[in-house]
Formats: sequence, C-alpha cells, structure tokens
Amino acid sequence: MTGAPELGSEIESQRILAIDYIKALAIVAVAFTHAGLPPWDPNITSYDRVLSGFWVQFHVPAFLLLSGFLYYGSTEIGFQRIRARMVRVLIPYLIASSIVQIAGFSDAKDVRDVLFQLATGSALGIYYFIFLLVSFIPTLWLLSRMSRRAALIALACILATSFCLDIYIQILLRGPDPPHGSIFWLVRNPFNYSYSMFIGGWVAAAYLPQLQRTLEGHRTLIGVLCLIGIGIWTAIHVWRGPLISSGIFRLVYTLSMIVGLILLTYKAHPIHLVRFLSDSTLALYLYHNMFQIMAQPYVTALHPLIRILTLVLIGLLGSSALCLVGRRLLGSRARTLLGA
Repeated sequence: MTGAPELGSEIESQRILAIDYIKALAIVAVAFTHAGLPPWDPNITSYDRVLSGFWVQFHVPAFLLLSGFLYYGSTEIGFQRIRARMVRVLIPYLIASSIVQIAGFSDAKDVRDVLFQLATGSALGIYYFIFLLVSFIPTLWLLSRMSRRAALIALACILATSFCLDIYIQILLRGPDPPHGSIFWLVRNPFNYSYSMFIGGWVAAAYLPQLQRTLEGHRTLIGVLCLIGIGIWTAIHVWRGPLISSGIFRLVYTLSMIVGLILLTYKAHPIHLVRFLSDSTLALYLYHNMFQIMAQPYVTALHPLIRILTLVLIGLLGSSALCLVGRRLLGSRARTLLGA
C-alpha cells in the first residue's frame, strides 16, 4: 500500500508520527485478517471471528483515509504527478501479481483469466485494495481544483450515497429471496464507503489546522467518543441483528480507532519497528499472504489461537525479510519495484 500504505505524501510538513502508528497497526491487522478462516468456512472458530474478523476491520478504510490525507496538495495536481502516483502503486502490484501467477497461488486457468485478475486486483483476493486506490488516484485532478467547501460538500454527498447503498444491500440480504452472488464487486464498489474514506482524508488534510485545534481543546471528550465508537462496534459484533449492514458502523469504528491512536501517540517517541512497518506497508501487504498460503497446510491442525498467531508471524516476518533483502540488493529501487 503505497498511497495508503506507502502513501507518497503531498503534505509539505514534518512527518506526522501518529500516521506511522496507524499504518503499522493497520498492516498488522491485515496480517491477522488473512491468518484466520473466512466467515463462510464451516470450520471457523470463535478465535477466527475475534482475532481475524472483529478488531481488524478498520485496516483498509484507514489506509484509504490516509491515502487521501497524504495525497492532499494545496496546489493543482496535474496528470504528471498523478501518473507518478499510479506508477508507485502499479509497478510493485504488477510484480507481486506476476509472482502470484507464476507460483500458482491464483485460480487463473488461461491468459484471459490472468488479464482479468490483473485489471481487477484479484490474483489474490486481498488485492482489491489496489483496484480501489488506482481508481481513486485520478480523482486527485478534480479534488485539487475544488475549494475546501466544495470538497466538503462532495464528501457529504458521497457519504449519503454510501449510506443509501448500505441500507439497500441490507434490504436485499434480509428479503425473501436474498441474492447469492459473490462479494467480488461489492468490495470494489467505490460507494461502499471506500471513496468516502479517501475523500474524507483529503478533506481532513484541507482542514488540518482546525482539526488540530479541536483535538487539542477537547481531548477528553473526543477520547470518550472514540471509546463509545469502539463500544458500538463491539456491541454490533456481539449482537448480529443491526438495522443496516455493518458498513456505517465500520466507518464509525475506523474513525474511532484512527482518532484514538492519534490521541494515544501525540506524545509518543519514534520507534524503529513502527517506522519500518509504516515505510514498508505496500510490500508487506502485497507479499505477506503468499507466505501464509505456503504455511497454511502445516498449521491447520494446530489449536486455532496458535494457528492464527503463527500465520501472522510467518506472514509479517517473511514479507519483512523480503523487504530487508530487497533494500540491501536493490537500494532505492526497492521502493519502486517492491514498495519497500
């Protein structure tokens, strides 16, 4: 994730330490997500639901919000800068996707399948994030030419659209004849709150001084609101009969986690491990699941807790080793080729 994960920043200021902590925790959450069994697996356990399905759900929305935040520019963004941003994401993605195909990790049967998977971020199902990010980056051209007020209005309209879509989907799922289609396009739908997070990050950067003053002046109240947001997500996880789907609650949970981490780390000191995870998130994201897939057959029989933690470590340590070796062998080109 280099635009979320690696996120080439357009904000001309000193490094914001809280962003490193958010990215580091989010990439760890990503590894936890893919270390557990999916919700449709009949062998799923309570450990999978909690460790890989409950607390982790802020990760992709957080990366999208940080992408919009760090891509913010106070001047107009032209096609050359947009192209540079796209290349920073696409080259590592295409290399990783090619490795997935060569290693046989995908289910592609012919060249047509391979091309479709490359175009839709689906060589591995987790690559849907790249599809979203690459779809959003070109909109920087328009966002950079809008006033702050216009961008705020656009955010409100997109949020309203996402909310309506959320309700519509829930009505379909709860209807007498619920659809049985794949979630393939649902997770790639920009109005499934994903573009709301991206443009929300842009708006947050545009109003950063005001937001900073608000945080500094109402730290306790905002902290309590974050705890309430996390509590609501916890209650929704326990009580599985919400009026609408979890989309809006996931949004609240994500914002609560992000703001909560900002409050917790505003006096924190730089930590080398956090900085490494933050700087390497694109490569960690692209490669961690390959190591987990290779290790999966050897840990299936373990206790669920041990299985999940083992796969998290294997995924993060394997992809981290790849980053370190890549930096040693490729130098600065590791950023371009691996996202490391």
